[in-house]
Amino acid sequence: MGKQVLSYEYILRVDEKGRIMIPKEVRDKLKIFNSVRLIVNESSEIIIKKMERNIEKYAGYFRVN
Repeated sequence: MGKQVLSYEYILRVDEKGRIMIPKEVRDKLKIFNSVRLIVNESSEIIIKKMERNIEKYAGYFRVN
């Protein structure tokens, strides 16, 4: 049998600074701590992906020129 895929949809408010809040239940379930990846694809869809923790500890250490 195939793996069961759960899908949830949330309507989130964007504040005056362009921020959204990921619901706590989602952060807890996915173990999101302090960083996520935001991807905008060619269909103008926004995708937010969890970052692995071992990558997060190096955030800000490298400069892109």
